[in-house]
Amino acid sequence: MSMAKSLSDGVISVVKAVLRPLLRPLAVRLKEYLTRDIRREFIEELRIEREKQSDMLKQLVNDLPSVILEKDREFAHDQSVTLTGNGIAEADSYLELAMQNETFELQDFKMKHGEDGWYYLFEKIFRGSEEVILARQRKYLDYFKGCYDHMASLHGSGYFLDIGSGNGEFLSILKEAGIPGRGVDINRLNVERALSKGLSVCSADGLEYLEGLEGGTLFGVSLFQVAEHLDFPLLQRIISAASDKIAPGGILLIETPNPSCTYTMQYFYLDPSHLRPFPPELLKFQLEWAGFVNVKIVYYIPVRQNRLATDPTNYVGYAVIGYKPGA
Repeated sequence: MSMAKSLSDGVISVVKAVLRPLLRPLAVRLKEYLTRDIRREFIEELRIEREKQSDMLKQLVNDLPSVILEKDREFAHDQSVTLTGNGIAEADSYLELAMQNETFELQDFKMKHGEDGWYYLFEKIFRGSEEVILARQRKYLDYFKGCYDHMASLHGSGYFLDIGSGNGEFLSILKEAGIPGRGVDINRLNVERALSKGLSVCSADGLEYLEGLEGGTLFGVSLFQVAEHLDFPLLQRIISAASDKIAPGGILLIETPNPSCTYTMQYFYLDPSHLRPFPPELLKFQLEWAGFVNVKIVYYIPVRQNRLATDPTNYVGYAVIGYKPGA
């Protein structure tokens, strides 16, 4: 029994010794084959997944124009304007649309008011309704209300100045909140309309008005949709003058179109009095240069609701808000 087992072990050892060098290459080749097969299967799955992603991307690109147009129409509805495929207010006659609810005769109006009349009717179509503007500007009230309460306790009398006050929307908001405000505008028709609402407004150049005030007499200054009508050196002078005339603790707000938004820039030069857009970082730096502190950028009106709230390219406009130090 012992000899048989020894013989068997010997045979097995000989067989192993003979077969091992023969089987090793086969094992290596089998491993390579299996690995290659798994790799091929993985690559095929990856290819299929990439094709799916590519098809999804192509579909997204194909659908993008209709998605943008639909969002533009939603935005237009919010702004009380009906848009065509190009985003322009839709009407058989823009002039007839502007004349709705007006009682004057057009030719007499042209003769009497000239460029002021042209811009008055132009804004009726392309500026947006007063209700829309009121809703947008009312969001800034908290900044001014808090500032007013603080300033009134420190300085007593004072008021907020709205440069380029238009039809007086923001002045109306301030008045409703019991906050004193005055406006200046170079368009006589805008001034007349604001005065008809019982608002304190005069026809004047904003910079000249500012420079004629005593230092520290204002609680704050606002410019809504004015900066884009000015060249930068003039805007710098206005910001500097505002810094001189605003009392410590007062506020400066400048609202303007957002140049990083493609929707905004598509129609920016529809208004021929628009000179150039200003990036928000530029105006923030300029306010800081003029001595304002705690300057922040506040964006308004998202174009598409499903975009990240932190994406500045998704907003039609913005405001820079800064405070005069020292209070």
